[in-house]
Amino acid sequence: LLALAVTGVLLSGCGNDSNGSQATFAVQAFDPAIYLMDAAASCTDGTTGTAVTDFSGNATFTQATIITSPDTCEFTFTGGANAIDVSNSKSMTGVTYTIPKGLAAVGQPLTASPLTTLIAKELNGATYTEATAITVLASLGLDGIANDDGVSISDLLLNTETAVATLKSKGSTNFSKLSATTAVLSDVLKNSASTVTTAAVTASTSALTTTVLAAEPSYPVSSTDASAVVTITISNADVDTVVTDAADGTVDTAVPAQTPTTGTAVPTPTVTGSTGSTGSTGATGSTGG
Repeated sequence: LLALAVTGVLLSGCGNDSNGSQATFAVQAFDPAIYLMDAAASCTDGTTGTAVTDFSGNATFTQATIITSPDTCEFTFTGGANAIDVSNSKSMTGVTYTIPKGLAAVGQPLTASPLTTLIAKELNGATYTEATAITVLASLGLDGIANDDGVSISDLLLNTETAVATLKSKGSTNFSKLSATTAVLSDVLKNSASTVTTAAVTASTSALTTTVLAAEPSYPVSSTDASAVVTITISNADVDTVVTDAADGTVDTAVPAQTPTTGTAVPTPTVTGSTGSTGSTGATGSTGG
């Protein structure tokens, strides 16, 4: 009995394993936590599953293959009419995040984010490799996070919320850079045609992120009011202006300035539903959309 009790405690501490008597696998949509995204999983053996993200951004799957062999599955999160970033109330309607096959692992948390989406775009259906992740992160200017701040690439992609919190707690300059980059990347991906190259996406994201940080260097917190969260929206016109050659990602020198606005965190609902097992609080998030 004691052995069984210890085993139960160990399992409950894993990133994904069991929820009472029902085994589950939780995936978090995060930039920061996104509420009411439609999640779908598709696995090599034909298994599929669907779920909707809760206030912490977690979608919970119960299919056996997803639980025991998540590395064989790819995940897609789509923002419906009511999808919202809980940190600043920004609508996430039309936003799509993907996770490539090969990234998920048994007993580990998993995040769908703008970063995993760009990596999946670069892989173009191929299985995840860390080498590809390194290349994509470097193209966004985020390679210094793993090198200088002790946050591994796995940390950043599998448990993005905790990685972001770690950077914030260290007072790292990469906290604002990562926050602004992912917020801009989310909108650039949303407003770019599927045929636009990864090079074009990263080039436009980097250029537009520079203008965001010039306006709000403390993003996602207001530089003039530390209690205020900040929202940034990159329009389709912004993307079209910046990317002048989708074939090689050439960036126009006249990058439109960005004017972040003050957002309002969504009040935590009385009943949040399942919170998954990634440790998300969903109260204010940490990167701003």
